[in-house]
Amino acid sequence: MQLVEYVCMFDKEENDPEKVEGYQFSVYNNDEEIISIPLSIDFQGKARTRFIVNINGLNVKAPGKLIFQLGKGKQVIKEQIIPVSLRSTAKIETS
Repeated sequence: MQLVEYVCMFDKEENDPEKVEGYQFSVYNNDEEIISIPLSIDFQGKARTRFIVNINGLNVKAPGKLIFQLGKGKQVIKEQIIPVSLRSTAKIETS
C-alpha cells in the first residue's frame, strides 16, 4: 500500500494526567507485526488531542486482515481490523 493514514482521538477526563506514556501503536498483517512504535499522549492543557500516523509504503504480504492496534503492555485498548485482498500480478512470458 503506497500510503496509509491513521488518526486516533483521545479525550481527557478532568482528573486525568496531562501526559501519559507507555502506549504502543502497532500494525499487523494477520499475525505478523509490520510496525510497532511507542506512543506518548500529551494533552497540553486541552481536553482532547489526536495521534496521526502517516505510513509510506506499507508492505502487506498476505491477504487476510490488516490490524491497527493501540495497547499498553499486553493490554489491547483499541483494535481496528480491515479485511485485505491482494491483486494478482500478471505473469509475462517471453520466448
